[in-house]
Amino acid sequence: MPISMNKHKGTFYPKVLALGFGITLILSLVPLFGLSTGDYRTQWGGNWEDVSLWQTYNGSAWVNATTIPPTPFANTITSGHWLSINSPLQLVGTGTIIINNQLQVRGGSTLDIGPEASLNFNSLRITSEGVIINNGTMTANANSSNLTIEADGTLINNSVIDTAHSPYFTFNLQSAGNLEFGKDGTVTGQGSFSVGWDANISIANPNGVDGCIDLSGSKTYDRANFFFNGNTPQITGITMPAHVLNIVVDNPAGLQLSSDVNVVEEFVVNSGASVDLGLSIINKAWWGVGTFILSPGAGVSTAHPQGISSTGDTGCILVTIRRYDSAADYTFNGTTPQVTGNFVTEPDDDPTDGMVPIANLNISNPSGVTITNPMAVSNNVNVLDGSAAGTVVIVGDESQIDGLFSHNYYHTFAPNGVVIKNYVPQTDTNGNSPLFIKRRWNISGNFVGTKQLTFYWEPEEDNGLDWSLTTPAVVHGNVKIIAEAWDTNASPRWATISITSLDSKGLFYISGAEDHTLPVVLSSFSVLPVQNGGFSLQWTTQSETGVSGYYVWCSSSSNLAEARIVSHLIASTNSSTGATYIYTDYEALNSVDYWYWLQSLDYDGKISYFGPVHAKLETGGGTPAVPYATQLLAPYPNPFNPSVNIAWTMAKTADSEIKIYNQKGQLVRKLFSGSSKSGRNTLIWNGTDDNGKICGSGKYLIVMESAGERFIQKAALVK
Repeated sequence: MPISMNKHKGTFYPKVLALGFGITLILSLVPLFGLSTGDYRTQWGGNWEDVSLWQTYNGSAWVNATTIPPTPFANTITSGHWLSINSPLQLVGTGTIIINNQLQVRGGSTLDIGPEASLNFNSLRITSEGVIINNGTMTANANSSNLTIEADGTLINNSVIDTAHSPYFTFNLQSAGNLEFGKDGTVTGQGSFSVGWDANISIANPNGVDGCIDLSGSKTYDRANFFFNGNTPQITGITMPAHVLNIVVDNPAGLQLSSDVNVVEEFVVNSGASVDLGLSIINKAWWGVGTFILSPGAGVSTAHPQGISSTGDTGCILVTIRRYDSAADYTFNGTTPQVTGNFVTEPDDDPTDGMVPIANLNISNPSGVTITNPMAVSNNVNVLDGSAAGTVVIVGDESQIDGLFSHNYYHTFAPNGVVIKNYVPQTDTNGNSPLFIKRRWNISGNFVGTKQLTFYWEPEEDNGLDWSLTTPAVVHGNVKIIAEAWDTNASPRWATISITSLDSKGLFYISGAEDHTLPVVLSSFSVLPVQNGGFSLQWTTQSETGVSGYYVWCSSSSNLAEARIVSHLIASTNSSTGATYIYTDYEALNSVDYWYWLQSLDYDGKISYFGPVHAKLETGGGTPAVPYATQLLAPYPNPFNPSVNIAWTMAKTADSEIKIYNQKGQLVRKLFSGSSKSGRNTLIWNGTDDNGKICGSGKYLIVMESAGERFIQKAALVK
């Protein structure tokens, strides 16, 4: 009678045949494949380490082996018997093990399956302290194949376990067993999955439980422990069990809950990790206490309208014990009106009475967030979308804001490592002078260095200014600063300037520069020491129109409000082709820091300021030297067409890179990469990309990176 067999990838699988005389015959067939010298097969079952059970192929025939399969192993091992392995084995290359009976991986054994290697199995059991590491492919090769992990056994799956040809496959993770999934680790195909009490499942797969356990059959969980330890954003998955023993989040890229979860013991977010609950709730299981722990340096986000609470049945976390660290980050990112909630943090050693100390507060809710309890923020407040109503104070000598993007306060500080302390923002639309737009800003704080500040306003706040006839300028105190970059066609409109201080007044207004062509287009402004003491200031203009002359201002701080005029009025040549000017300040003292500004005075009374440049005399014989700070200087001319001068200074010779990005953050041109000398460095960008194609009109970011520091300037290409 002919026998029918199923064949897949060179392997024959058992076929159940119903014979005519009523007897069911189960055939277990040895796979047919090409033999290679060095292949192994078993003669009978037993311990892997028993050399007498092994035969090896010598190129023409099977002979009794004199050694067990060596490690590492790159050939084929076939077994139709029960086997127990107690020693390490590494499969490399296309090494293959075919188990048509059962293989038990016992303590002392680590079976390591390499990237191109494979393990085909009927029955596989990992006992206490046994380990399988799968970086290749594991395939279930029988109708009712099974895989069992006993207590203290471990399966580390970084690749694929394929059960497509095993419709009755069963995967059993017993109590206290260990199952670890790498980023690409998955069990996919047919069959069922069951998990015992206190089993451990570690997941780095971005799709969480859904991506790891992709089986068509039933999935049953007793209370288990879950560890999410990926390094890319993860979700828990919709097949995540509702009841768990413990959850530990250890992913710096963040974990997103896909559904509610009930915790028997603990839900822990470790330092450096974060969890986004969305609208989901962490609750206690009815038979457990339930504890939530947000560690220092960790973060939690919620879209729940009731926010976060420390007690009661309200908000997104409803376990019995709730521990929120005062050095953690809190984000509220709902889409409906939201409150932060009645939560407290520990340790509460902040000197501000009645306030909840936290590290960072992030608001991203277009419908707005109400701050329930006053907060004392030690680092940053970021209003990314919507508005925040309530009391937030930035406290302590270490408190700081570097980057800030606030729709509520209509302005942005670009992060550059220069921190602002004691930052207090206000804005309103009560400034209704016919010379300015309706919106005004009152911003105070302290910093040393330069900050790039962008103001935003709505089109209806233009107050009659015609931007087709003028460009924006920012008035700060008695100083009018021409915008470095702007867009007065957008909604909201915006304009960017660089500032060196926020004085006590802190009032900013926006007006028009009144001329399409700026009175002065400055090419350079520099300072050099002179032999007999003092500084020689030199500036070069690209063009001048209607300029009465120039004054040089000087201060021992970077605050223009503290500066004084140190020069006479230096008459302008008003040359359309530009001019070069020199002024020497002989009163500069040794070892004192000086900041110099250049003031241009127009015939119609308007004034503009350029700078500052920093200088310090350090004499020790010979010509005194001017120390330079590592920084990217403002490009000129700006706007430009067809080319722009880019200058930067280095405190010392070091490697640096200059790159050009468009407004979408896409790299346009890698302009320079190499060693930059101490002092001033310059180059020219001709407005082309890396392929030599001419770039279109628009705003571009000039980014300099050196020694871990990043500096940014903006330039506008206008055609």
